[in-house]
Amino acid sequence: MHDQTSNLFRPEALEHHAAGLRRQGALLRISPAWTRSCFWLLLAVVLAGVGGLVFGTLPEYAEGVAVVCARQRTNLTAAAPGTILRRQVHPGDRVADGAVLLEIGNPEAADELRRIEQEWEVLLIDYLKDPSDRRAREALVALRARRNLAEARRIQRRITAPRAGLVGDVRVEAGQRVSAGDVLLSLVHEEESPAVLALLPGRHAPRLSAGATLRLRLDGYEQVRRQELTIDAIGESVAGPGEVRRVLDQEIADSIPVPSSSVLVRAALPAHTFHSGDRTYEYRHGMQGWAEVRLEQEKRLLFKLAPWLERRIEGSDG
Repeated sequence: MHDQTSNLFRPEALEHHAAGLRRQGALLRISPAWTRSCFWLLLAVVLAGVGGLVFGTLPEYAEGVAVVCARQRTNLTAAAPGTILRRQVHPGDRVADGAVLLEIGNPEAADELRRIEQEWEVLLIDYLKDPSDRRAREALVALRARRNLAEARRIQRRITAPRAGLVGDVRVEAGQRVSAGDVLLSLVHEEESPAVLALLPGRHAPRLSAGATLRLRLDGYEQVRRQELTIDAIGESVAGPGEVRRVLDQEIADSIPVPSSSVLVRAALPAHTFHSGDRTYEYRHGMQGWAEVRLEQEKRLLFKLAPWLERRIEGSDG
């Protein structure tokens, strides 16, 4: 049979066919030594990866929204309920220390002071007619105490500037009714340097400390390197959305996502301007960015990838 096949095909054709069969099985002809080396190398890589995943750690950061306060502000609030009688300033006005900004009136308090003044005049006339009248003198002394108290309450409703500065936003108008604690206006402190207020998660409050480094990234200025600032103040307590909105200006608080629980961190900016590319810009009040503070405690890489595992382990320990 073989002789017949040899007679049917030329020797060159048979050799070409045999060579093709040898090439088709070339992928399976691997070196046993190379296979063993690759296996042990792959095993070492896998073990190293598992070990790094279990025992390796990564730095943990407290991150949150940051707001630039280009000028420090003081919000002036109403000490008692009443109605705005007079507003003597407008946004942008420069005021001196102790200047009267507006006055709050209370009809009941005004009527009481008016009655006291009238009664004072009557008693004073009686006393001048007879200075030896002891009852008139005692009544005048008691009435003087009432008048001084009413006058002090009237002065308390007079809102004055606690320091020289620039009037910011004014939120009330003459004739408007206000309650105790309502923000009436803000006073800008021009001489102070700009700062950054960061809203970091409240759970990190115990691990934050003054003097730590805060890294700031401004929104819209990717060319600016992350600035490293020094924390100079940390909120005494964890604040809710209402407290955060009270500290920040209302227009700023309405434009940022306020977390349900946060701690306010303050860091001073080194200058009033910053550089982006070949241009210099001025910090503007209300500019937003992102802040991060590296915490002393590091977190295992495994718990970073699988937070549920950390919660389960802590739950079993408890």
